[in-house]
Amino acid sequence: MGGRRQNPAAGAGGALGSVRVLRELGTGSHGTVYEARTERELFGVPAGTTVAVKFLRQELVHDPKWIARLRQEAEIGRRIDHPNVVRIFGIEETRTFGLPLVWLLMEYVEGRTLRALLDTEGQAVERLVRRVGADVARGLQALHENGVVHRDIKPENLHLSSTGHTKLMDLGLAGPIDVGSTGSGTLAGTLLYAAPECLRGKPATAASELYSLGVVLYELATGSHPFAAADNDPDALISAHLDLEPPTASTLAPRLSPFLDHVLRSLLQKARHDRLRNATELATILEAGEASTWWQRHERTAPVLQTERRLRATRRPTAAPPAGRDEELAVLQAALQRAREGEGNVLHLRGPEGGGKRRLVDEFVERALRGNRPLLYFAGAPATRSKVLPLSPIGGFLVEHYARGQLDSDTGGTAVEKLATRFRLEADAEPQSALALARWLLQSTNDSGPPLATAARVLRAIGNSERPLLLRIEHAERLNPHTVTLLEHAVTEGAHLVVVLCSHSESRPPDLGSLPRRDLAVDPLDAPATQQLFEALFANPGEGRRAARLLTAHLPPVPGLLIDALADLAARGDLVGQPGAYQQLSANATLPLSPGLEGFVLAAWDRLEPQQREVIEAAAVLGARFRTEDLADVLQTDELAVLGRLGGHLDDWLLSEGELLRFRRVSQRSVVLGRIHPQRRIALHERAARVLEAAGADALEIGMQWSRAGRHERALPPLLDTATRFLARANLPRARPLLRRVRLHVDRSEPANAAVQLRALLLEAQLEAISGNPARARTAFEQAISLARDSGDRQSQGLAWLGLAAATRDEGWTGQAMALARGTLDFVAADSDTAVETLLLLGELEGTSGSMREGLRTIARAHEILLARDDVESPLFARATTELARHESACLRVELAERHYRAAEAAWTKLGDEVGLAQLHLYRSRLRLDLGQTKRVRNELTELVLPTPRERAVRHRLLGLAWHFDGDNARALEDLQVATELATAAGETFGGLSTRIALLQCQIELECAHVADAEALEQAALDSGIPRDLFRARRLHARILRDLGSAARSLDILDETLEELRLYSLEPTLPLGLLLERARSLEALGRLNAARSARGIARRRLERLAARLRTAADRKRFLRATPVRRALMR
Repeated sequence: MGGRRQNPAAGAGGALGSVRVLRELGTGSHGTVYEARTERELFGVPAGTTVAVKFLRQELVHDPKWIARLRQEAEIGRRIDHPNVVRIFGIEETRTFGLPLVWLLMEYVEGRTLRALLDTEGQAVERLVRRVGADVARGLQALHENGVVHRDIKPENLHLSSTGHTKLMDLGLAGPIDVGSTGSGTLAGTLLYAAPECLRGKPATAASELYSLGVVLYELATGSHPFAAADNDPDALISAHLDLEPPTASTLAPRLSPFLDHVLRSLLQKARHDRLRNATELATILEAGEASTWWQRHERTAPVLQTERRLRATRRPTAAPPAGRDEELAVLQAALQRAREGEGNVLHLRGPEGGGKRRLVDEFVERALRGNRPLLYFAGAPATRSKVLPLSPIGGFLVEHYARGQLDSDTGGTAVEKLATRFRLEADAEPQSALALARWLLQSTNDSGPPLATAARVLRAIGNSERPLLLRIEHAERLNPHTVTLLEHAVTEGAHLVVVLCSHSESRPPDLGSLPRRDLAVDPLDAPATQQLFEALFANPGEGRRAARLLTAHLPPVPGLLIDALADLAARGDLVGQPGAYQQLSANATLPLSPGLEGFVLAAWDRLEPQQREVIEAAAVLGARFRTEDLADVLQTDELAVLGRLGGHLDDWLLSEGELLRFRRVSQRSVVLGRIHPQRRIALHERAARVLEAAGADALEIGMQWSRAGRHERALPPLLDTATRFLARANLPRARPLLRRVRLHVDRSEPANAAVQLRALLLEAQLEAISGNPARARTAFEQAISLARDSGDRQSQGLAWLGLAAATRDEGWTGQAMALARGTLDFVAADSDTAVETLLLLGELEGTSGSMREGLRTIARAHEILLARDDVESPLFARATTELARHESACLRVELAERHYRAAEAAWTKLGDEVGLAQLHLYRSRLRLDLGQTKRVRNELTELVLPTPRERAVRHRLLGLAWHFDGDNARALEDLQVATELATAAGETFGGLSTRIALLQCQIELECAHVADAEALEQAALDSGIPRDLFRARRLHARILRDLGSAARSLDILDETLEELRLYSLEPTLPLGLLLERARSLEALGRLNAARSARGIARRRLERLAARLRTAADRKRFLRATPVRRALMR
């Protein structure tokens, strides 16, 4: 030992009576530490326990000062029992072979020191920095609360244990807080980590320890000491600690969050009163992160920090600015200026993977911040199929922005109420709507669709003219229809909002529907831009130009591809340096290189150590985004060990997004999944499924993991639950592939479970019905009825009968559908949900088939069942109340209808179901048209958010009717033509026919109708079996015949129709038009007395209907609401 006397216990297996020494762990300035095992109970430690033993050097055992110091260390260690401080159980002073021995019995900690991590891995991932900082701060807190300072905080004394904790080690210099020196007149601790006040001779304090920890965390976060330039010169190092400001950590680690940047800056303040107050505050801040009160206060006083934080969280660092993108940057600048002026707009950037779309937006945001033109910024990507996130990614942004990290950790009622209050106070959202949106975003447990209008409102409220909002959404092809509709209504006049959608040209184009946007191609670089890029990446521009010529001879000029190619050359030793300072490109570099990104991913994969590959494999199996805790659990180790294992390779593969990690490129995950051995991949998926189950993850995540593990019986329940949820929200793009996967598992299950098969079959039938395929739905429901009958499952049989009735209705067979609906009631409990659903369908069919009063009674019966059950908060109650209001309004029982509409509106609003609300507003608009409120209807319909083509078809039909009622048939014709196209596209049977009738009415008024059109329409109405449409079609046919001079034939049709009308119970206003047409036909035939009589009958009927209204103004408006009524009142 270099002149030191050998410790008697130094040999492996050396025995000291009470402990057996096994191996040396390390040597310090005043002693050596060994791994040992207790031979008998000692200081309360049972025999056979693995411990650490620290022996004082032999030349120091006679020095009273060192003996006192070791005793003090033992006393402090015994007093402090904390998971972040290594335990010291006691001190022994014995003689062995005549030599005195002084040693400490300590806790044995598996793992490695922070110095070992830094030496092998370099810069650490930010999540590890935060965890280490919080753990050490908690350990210091325990020391400080016991009146002790450690005085030697450095990487060598911080141990990353296998249990997932960072532990403070070596209390040899620890002492009371008011002790200012070591007794030798020298500085305690290590100069590299010394606080400025200690260098000035002041006593070490808790604040001094925070400075030392700040230096350690800075080094861990950046891979470099804050005063690295002076670390070999003690005088320069002391001067730097005293007077120099360290470089901002994010200049060395560009992806470092502004949060951690500010924490480090606070810890490294020269004056101790400018640092954080104590270790407890530091631990609390690091544990809460951006949700901490400390950081929220900083962001409120400097809002630009929000943008910096989001930019760094998503940025891909590169030493080169985007080359050849001036035109694209100008387009972004113009879009932002429009947003400042209140003109919301959307850009769609499309180009090859690695083409620089993300870098382009990052550069634009950075330039805006440097130019003191503040903006708010958010970047994200839609959830993948293995995630279920409301309105992803915008829903997450709304929660982050409005909650500001101050919600409860769970998503319970308190959190919902807090978020709703923010929506109400800051976005002026209506209270019930705000509550519905908060509930939907945080819980998303109801079966209703998202409240899109409210979401659009709170999104628009975020930006302003001084600080517009820029949203960047990657993988736009994954946007769901709800989010596209939300954007469509958010980007309106007065919105200070720019949305930048990005998609790879290798993927399918995104389905953006009618979203107004500008498409911008981000093409591969031209030759001058490629040269500019390489000049920026090389220390010598001339060498950069040579490299550009060499590489572009073999690779397409896609920036990401070229940058990865240079990184690959550097990794293979054919290039020296880092991006921005590359040099010495070998003339013998291996060429040609891979023509695509996949080749460089594979090369990077081959350079990983086996343990690192295991981490990346498990990450790929978990999904595109995942929690570090889940990754550690899948690997059956602790989180710190995982992050430490990745070390310097982390940024090559994974990026941090708050609490989540994600792959740097989507293609990386795909390549890795393809490299995992099939049996290992199955095992990883099964392990991931169990981990996610234990963590309470979403059913879809769990089900997909079991599915990929090939465990059919475990995969089916969560997949079926998720498919049920998707169908309840009419989320067909996600329900359809999920049910295909379900079918594969059902078919491969041995033995097949009848209940599971039946459930899957019912969901498949519902999918076909919602998709507008009634014939396929009918076939699937018939199969479900047969299976349910065979298995004796009457409840499922009732559901299948109900579905079959609805599918038959959608095919246009009203009578058969009614018979099926009545049959359904034989299979279900009288007060069940299925019974209520059946009664609602039956009531609708009865009303459609001409028995409106009977239909109203049937729907009232369904409503009464729910009231008797006190079920007044469910979507079913809201729907039943809406249907009751619709039928009351069709019967022109206005006060009852309005009362039910108000109740239904409150129910839908409380549920947060804007689809239900939209349907209600459409029904109510039809009543208001009947009451003569055409202007109000047009205004309300224009503002209405309608997510489906079917609903938009109804809106245009009602708008067309409003213009027709006001006498503007040309404008009516435009809306009705749009309605016809939308209804046809949506497979709408009844609504499409009603629209065609309204369209023909306008064509007649504009004198562009043909009798053949009327005959075809009458035949279609006859085929539909819908009396009201048939009678309206006949009236129009009679009108055209009269205009053509066939008044007698017209009169015959009208008389026959009026006679037939007596057999039905329909809208009370329906006969008015028939009677008016009859009077006109009689006038054309010269039968004036009969004509006056017909008009009189119609007018008296109209006046009786008007008498139902409460005020004279309402009655007057009603009497003049339509062309027919105005003609009768003349």
